[in-house]
Amino acid sequence: MTYYSTITSKGQLTLPAEFRRALNLVIGQKVAITLEGSTLVLKSPGSIDTVRAQLQQEMKRKGTLRAIEKSGDGWAAHVTEDQS
Repeated sequence: MTYYSTITSKGQLTLPAEFRRALNLVIGQKVAITLEGSTLVLKSPGSIDTVRAQLQQEMKRKGTLRAIEKSGDGWAAHVTEDQS
């Protein structure tokens, strides 16, 4: 079935409710959007592990996986203990 949607001045469009239900999408959920030729492909990631694997695969493809090594979690330099 084909639906038509209008792009707003902010570049947004409404995804028809039938499609949202078919993909089990909920308000605020992140989705993956890719461009294949002249077709937009919208995918609903199943879990955080799925998203992590997809991001790692894309980073490997682009050669950016582990490009910047950091020690610790990145927060240690920003945290100070209250000595009061």
